[in-house]
Amino acid sequence: LRDDSITMWDALESFVTGFLIIYYPDTSSLFYDNEIQNWAAESCKYQSDFPCSFESVPQLAQTIVNIIFRISVLHHAWNSDVTWHVNAYPYSIASMNHPLPTHKGSNINFMDYMHPLSDLQDSVRLYARFYRPMDSKYTTLIDSYNDCNFGRKLRKVVSRHQNKLRKIDLNINNRERQNKRPFEFLKPSRLPHSAWV
Repeated sequence: LRDDSITMWDALESFVTGFLIIYYPDTSSLFYDNEIQNWAAESCKYQSDFPCSFESVPQLAQTIVNIIFRISVLHHAWNSDVTWHVNAYPYSIASMNHPLPTHKGSNINFMDYMHPLSDLQDSVRLYARFYRPMDSKYTTLIDSYNDCNFGRKLRKVVSRHQNKLRKIDLNINNRERQNKRPFEFLKPSRLPHSAWV
């Protein structure tokens, strides 16, 4: 998990930095971008560790990478196993309806753990929010910029990024191939695309 996360951070950092350097070739172009500076000034009012202004492209890149990393890689790492296995006892939401047995071999009635019928609609709604298709055309990090027309310079940055992500995907496949329970939740081909640069 840690190594895959670091690899993903590095790939995102390289991509975002390459992207930003095209728009901000020097510090003054960043300093005089009122929209980005206003974003910083407004955001730091609500988030104590958010910079109140962007003094350099690396500082802006770190901020953007941190946001993308948290809402895609980190969020997925924290929630994937839990989400996919939420229906398996003893970790399911339903097990919160009744205390779990305290000794092995206890005589239990599984109906005690079922959601009350009065909560059925809310339960179905909750499960439906988490169980959604992951592999449609534009939902993964690898495929997120496929059809965007960025121009020649940005297309190269996007292409390099996608190639890095494919390589990470291949490395994870090769590493996990022999495992009975492969850990594939941080494969770029499975990571949801949640933010546009």
